[in-house]
Amino acid sequence: MPYNKQGNWYNSSGGEVLNSHPRRLSNNFFQKYLKNIDTALEIGGTEDPLVDWAEHYDQHHFKNTNIDATYCKELESEKYDLVHASHVLEHISNCYLGLKNWFRLVKKGGLLIFTVPHVDLYERKTELPSEGNGDHKFFIHDSEERLPFTINLKHLIESAFSTYDYEILEYNICESSEVNNRLTKWPTHPTPEYQIEVIIRRN
Repeated sequence: MPYNKQGNWYNSSGGEVLNSHPRRLSNNFFQKYLKNIDTALEIGGTEDPLVDWAEHYDQHHFKNTNIDATYCKELESEKYDLVHASHVLEHISNCYLGLKNWFRLVKKGGLLIFTVPHVDLYERKTELPSEGNGDHKFFIHDSEERLPFTINLKHLIESAFSTYDYEILEYNICESSEVNNRLTKWPTHPTPEYQIEVIIRRN
């Protein structure tokens, strides 16, 4: 359910951004973070973007079908006020390099907003492959490393952004208020939300 500059929304085909909408609406996310955004980039998320004026970096919008979100080599550094990626990082084998390149696209004063599935809320298992998406390259925890398959997202951010001046504005574990996903297993699909949301400003 993308945000537009008039402060309205329209229905999309559904996805993790749409699942996040009620919570974000209640905590003033849109006015707080998106009101003054001009240039925006959506990495992935063709059918479920965060804002409706964003450029898209995916195979549907680029003639080059071999684009790689690890490098974003076609894109200019420090171009965007906002870079957004919803449930993309876990599909990139070199998540360190991917996250680092996403952040190089952000202008000083701009935002990187991304979400990833939480291993305890979505995967609900300890070893690959993922039951929910076989393309997941690894699992993600908010504060623990559980080798060999689960990374600590905080440590990844600290490592990837060690050469940048940045501030983590929000680091949220977003859980369903209806169902305790930690107590269920596949084949039962988890009830949204089941993700970690990160909002980082480049200084």
